[in-house]
Amino acid sequence: AAHQAGEPLARFSKGRVDPWFLVDWLIHEGAAETAVAFAAAIERADIGALRRYAEVGAEVPDHRARREAVRKAGRLLEQGDADAVIAMAPEIEADHEDLAAVGAMQMLGDAHAKKRQWTAAADRWIEGAQRADRLGVSILAAKLGASGAWMAARSGRPELALEVYGRALDSAKAAKDGNQTARVLINRAIAYAAVGRLEEAAAGYAEGARVAHDAGNFMFEGNALGNLGNLYFDMGDTERAREFQGQALAIRERIGDDVGAAYSLNSLSAILLGEGRLEEGLDAIGRARGHIDREHPFDIVLLRRLGEIERDLGRPKDAVRHMREALEGAERLRNGHEVVNTLFALSRLHGDVAEYADAMRTAERGIDIARQINAIQQLAAGLIDFGQLTFSMGDLD
Repeated sequence: AAHQAGEPLARFSKGRVDPWFLVDWLIHEGAAETAVAFAAAIERADIGALRRYAEVGAEVPDHRARREAVRKAGRLLEQGDADAVIAMAPEIEADHEDLAAVGAMQMLGDAHAKKRQWTAAADRWIEGAQRADRLGVSILAAKLGASGAWMAARSGRPELALEVYGRALDSAKAAKDGNQTARVLINRAIAYAAVGRLEEAAAGYAEGARVAHDAGNFMFEGNALGNLGNLYFDMGDTERAREFQGQALAIRERIGDDVGAAYSLNSLSAILLGEGRLEEGLDAIGRARGHIDREHPFDIVLLRRLGEIERDLGRPKDAVRHMREALEGAERLRNGHEVVNTLFALSRLHGDVAEYADAMRTAERGIDIARQINAIQQLAAGLIDFGQLTFSMGDLD
């Protein structure tokens, strides 16, 4: 209907005015009621009503070229050409407060994220959220704000992340969107935990679980409760950790969230192992593997855990077998980070049983791959392990 109404308006105004840009402009000018009436006229294809607003339309700048540029950028992004989208920034950026400008910020953020340029992606999404908020489009402000906050945390700006999460939460509540409110609460709790504000993190997870439950989003509820269980485990409160992880597992199994159930069982296994209940921990990992496909990346993590438990049970051959299975899976999936993690774990296992030549060879391979894929944190951890290994061999140099 909007497209059909746009054609006669374009003819009436000699093609100078895109009707939806007129709506955007009216919003920008603070004429919200007029904007709503005009949008309704477009949807009804009410030509008479459109004519009554034509004089206002004559004052609207011609944004048609920029809107077409935004659409072009969207097509390039769908084709995976992030560099081309970023290069279009001068064409699609604008001071105009309209939805096309919000879309431009969103696409530029997506493009930077594809290039792993976390800081630039965060800044674009945050700017898009601010523009959406000024236009009164609360749900879009919440979504872009949450994405921008997440990326701000990832780019090492936790305080900015928490500030933006606060604004995104206000927008989600203004939109009366329970799913988005729960999402922001859960992600903000993750940010709180990352900076050591654990009580605020626990409160955020608990509130996120309640909001998600009320919204009927049991996937989010299970995620919130699982994270809450992990948080209490890190805080040393194993009873509450077991309680909330058990609740998360029950929800995840009920709704068929197999990957989530595997996560919960893995966490419950960690609790059991911390209590010295190795066989029960081993059983929990076995149950977790029953929930996921052998080609899922998390199966690699579970196989490594099996190897570590078998080592602690004094069964080194079984431990090595599981570690090698994990390595084969990571290589088959071409998951470089998991290949590196597994090589370092296997190296430690060889070192524990004094198979130093195998341990050295495996660790060196892990270090080489970590350098190739620029896995800095894993490389640092691997070099520490390598240093400890050479010390154990008596090579102080």
